[in-house]
Amino acid sequence: MCARFMKVSIFILICAGLTFGLKVIFERTRITYLNEEYIQCAFLNVSRYERKGDYYINLEFISKYPFSKNVMIHLLFFEFVSYKYERSFIEFHYNLCDFLMDPLIGAEFKKQGLECPIIPGKLYSYKNFTVHLDDFPNVFPFEKGLIKIEIRLTDSNKTHIAEAFLHLSFKNKNKGTKRNLTMKL
Repeated sequence: MCARFMKVSIFILICAGLTFGLKVIFERTRITYLNEEYIQCAFLNVSRYERKGDYYINLEFISKYPFSKNVMIHLLFFEFVSYKYERSFIEFHYNLCDFLMDPLIGAEFKKQGLECPIIPGKLYSYKNFTVHLDDFPNVFPFEKGLIKIEIRLTDSNKTHIAEAFLHLSFKNKNKGTKRNLTMKL
C-alpha cells in the first residue's frame, strides 16, 4: 500500500510540475545609457498588436564597433516588493557569442538573424521579439519585476556600452487538466 501511494504521489508531483508554463508579459522599456562611440541610433520599445495578444519588443541599433566575444551582456533581475524593486538572486552573464547559443533568449535573436560578430556600420533591426517559455518546467519565483540589461566591453576598463531596463510580469499558465493529476500507475 505504501509503495503504491509513493508512486502515485511522485507521479502527481511530476505532472503538477510539468503542467505549468511561464508567460512573460513585457510592460515597458527604457534605455538609460548609450555610449555613442560604440552604438548609435538605438531604439527599444514594447508593442502589442491585439487586445488579447502577446507583447513584443522592438529593437534597432547601428554598431560603430565590431562586437564578438569582447562584449559581456549582464541580465540582472529585480523583484517588485513593497512598491520598490529589490535585487533578486537571478542573474545571467554572457559574452555575445555565448548569449546567442542560449536556448531561451539568445536563440530568438539568432532566429531573427543576429550573428556573432556584429559588423560596424550596419543597421540591426529586430521586430516582434518575444520569449516562448511554454516548456519551462518550473514556476518563476516572483510575479512582477524588471531586468537591468548592461552591455560592457571585456577590456581592462570594463567600458560601459549601454544600459536598459525592461519592466515585466510573469504569469504561470496551466497547460494541463485535472485528468493528468488523477491518473493511476
